[in-house]
Amino acid sequence: APIPAPAPKPAIGAFGFDVSGMDTSARPGDDFYRYANGAWAARTQIPVDRARYGAFDALREKAERDVRAIIEEVAAQGGEPGTNARKVGDFYRSFMDEAAINARGLTPLGPDLAEIDAVTTRAGLVRYFGHAMLDDIRLPFGLFVDQDMKQPDRYAVYLTQSGLGMPDRDYYLEASFADARKAYVAHIAAMLALAGFDQADARAARVFDLETRIARAHWSKVENRDDEKTYNPMTLAALQRLARGVDWPALLDAAEVGHQDRYVVRQPSAFASLARLVATTPLAVWRDYLRFHLLSSAADVLPAPFVTEDFADLAIHSDVPTTVLMRTV
Repeated sequence: APIPAPAPKPAIGAFGFDVSGMDTSARPGDDFYRYANGAWAARTQIPVDRARYGAFDALREKAERDVRAIIEEVAAQGGEPGTNARKVGDFYRSFMDEAAINARGLTPLGPDLAEIDAVTTRAGLVRYFGHAMLDDIRLPFGLFVDQDMKQPDRYAVYLTQSGLGMPDRDYYLEASFADARKAYVAHIAAMLALAGFDQADARAARVFDLETRIARAHWSKVENRDDEKTYNPMTLAALQRLARGVDWPALLDAAEVGHQDRYVVRQPSAFASLARLVATTPLAVWRDYLRFHLLSSAADVLPAPFVTEDFADLAIHSDVPTTVLMRTV
C-alpha cells in the first residue's frame, strides 16, 4: 500500500487550544476574556490600518493575498475581449485605479441618488425599499433567504429588523455610548458634506433621530437569540395586518420575492413599530437617511475622502472582538 503523504503544515502557526495565550492571573469569573486571551492580547499589536485584529483577521488577510495573486496572474494573461480572463483583468484594474475613481467623483452613483431624489410619495418610498434590498443597502427592514428552521427540506424568506448604522440598539439608548453617538452624528454629517449636500449638520441630526427611533423599536440581543421567539411564519395578508402603513405586496414584489406563500418575520412587534415610522416620518428625512446609507454602502469604492471617513467611523464603532479559545498563533 502506498505511504500516506504527510499532512501539510499549517500556513499560520498551529491550530488548537492556545494555552500560552491565557492570562491565568485573572479570575475567569471576573474577566473571562482576559483569562482566556490576556497574554495573547498583550503581545499582539493591532496593525495601523485595522480597527481590530485576531486569528480570523490573519486568515482573511492570507486568503485575500492568495486571491490577489490568482487575479493578478489571470489579469496578466490578457485575453480576447469577452473572455473570463479579460473580464477579470479589466474589473481588477478598474477597482485598483484610484486616480480614475477620484476623478469620477460621485458620477457612478448618479442614477442611484436620482432614484432617491424621486422618492416623493410613500408608495415610491416603499418601492425604493424593495429595490434597495437587492443592493444590500441598509434599510429599516432586512431580507434574506435561508433554510427554513423548522422545515429543513425547503428555503424560507426571512424578514428581520435592520436600519441602524451603529452595531445595535444599545449604542443609541445606553448612556455609556454617548461619545460613540456624538462621533456617529459627526460621521453622518461628514459623509453628506463630502457628497455636496448643504446643511449637513442639520440633515445628520434628523437622520440620527430617525435611527434612534428605529433603535427603540428593535428587539434586544437577548430576544434575538431566542430561536423560538424569532420564528414567526405568516402569510402576506397576515404581514399586512401586522405592519400597517407599508404596502408589503409592492415592497416584496420590488424585492423579487412577492410570489412566496409565507414569510418568516423575526421580530413581529418591531415590524409593527417600524411600519408606523415608514408611514409617519417626513419623506425629506427618509431621503437623507437613504442618501447617507447609500454612500456608506459604496464608500469602499468611492473617492479617497469617502474611504478615509468610512474607515474612521469603523474604527470608532467596531465591536470588541468576541472571546477566541480556538486560536492560531
